[in-house]
Amino acid sequence: MPHIIPLQVWLLITLAAFGLLPARYVWRYLAHSGSARDLMRPPEALEWRSTRQFRVSLAILAGLAGLAVFIFTPAAARLGRQLTQSPLLVPILLGGVGGFALFEVWRGLTTGTIEPMSRGTLGPYQRATQPKRFWISLGWNAMFGALCLVMAVGSFRQRTGQEQDDQCFLRSGNAARAEALDACDALIAAREKAGGNPADLLEARGLIHYRTGTYHDALADFTRSIRLNPREPTTRYDRGLVYAQLGDDARAIADYSAAIGMGLHAMEVYVDRGEALARGRRFDAALADFSHAHALRPNDPRPLGDRAFVYVEQRDAIRAEQDLAALRAIDPYDAGLLNAEALRSIGEGDPKRALAQLTLALTHHPDDAWALDMRAQLYRYFRQPDKARADRDALARLTATPPAWGG
Repeated sequence: MPHIIPLQVWLLITLAAFGLLPARYVWRYLAHSGSARDLMRPPEALEWRSTRQFRVSLAILAGLAGLAVFIFTPAAARLGRQLTQSPLLVPILLGGVGGFALFEVWRGLTTGTIEPMSRGTLGPYQRATQPKRFWISLGWNAMFGALCLVMAVGSFRQRTGQEQDDQCFLRSGNAARAEALDACDALIAAREKAGGNPADLLEARGLIHYRTGTYHDALADFTRSIRLNPREPTTRYDRGLVYAQLGDDARAIADYSAAIGMGLHAMEVYVDRGEALARGRRFDAALADFSHAHALRPNDPRPLGDRAFVYVEQRDAIRAEQDLAALRAIDPYDAGLLNAEALRSIGEGDPKRALAQLTLALTHHPDDAWALDMRAQLYRYFRQPDKARADRDALARLTATPPAWGG
């Protein structure tokens, strides 16, 4: 039910709650002026009336009325979106209410008058004339204020912890790399201090390192995570990706195989293992992995492109063309399709057509390392050293630059 009521209505209710006390004071001040009292009754005690307090109450009501108008403006909507995304919103609100309640306790002790933190009462109560109600109200305010402060601290810790968790596990798209690493470091330290197992946090930090190209740091985190939780297949797969980036295909294949043996049967695992096997010229095993990956996800071009590439390498023209035709139906500008066609053209002794196909591939996929390397070789073959050097420079920049954060 609360989520059905608009936020502005809740804010109006909150403003009305804060305005109840000053509104009641203004009403009492105007209704008990003493100018038209009944002469048959004794004089009314009006010591509580204060012109200063009357003006302060009017100012509070005017401010609350202004806020009530403001919350329906576009500026308030933008501010609301910013505040609701902040982990400090709820702690600040709870802390403000708790602080006000404790301030009322302090003021009650010093002035002998207490205004209970509740609605519908006819307070304030005087210590001299209503001691029982005074001390009950004082205790209530103290307990209410302390509870709000405790809840504020708890909410801050929870929300800060959740924000760190979101950043570390890459659920916060606005987190910078340094902030995400700091969040992981803090969570790991807290988990270890509490005697817990930080394997999942180490894996999360390893993913941050992997996505930003700091592969040795990623390898260290994944390896430590595996030691702490050796039966987690995803971490094995992640470490296999790192080994592949570092050029250690043997260890990459071992980790991919371990992940599959532990029950991780995602298409990507078979494709990555197949690519590592293909780089080692173990074509039959690679084809088995690519075929299994294609069966898992028939409309994904990656396993088809890799399998077609191997068929071209093996000069199996019929199967290669079958996969290339299927790729053209899915995406005529797929990188795997264009690269495989270029490789086939080279094998058929038509380097000029291969050069055109690689140029088309790089038009659609400018960061394709294989296409850059192969085109540079073809430019050298055609005695165009300037163009070959440009591709080599682009390839060097590509391999030296870490992947874009969040990409």
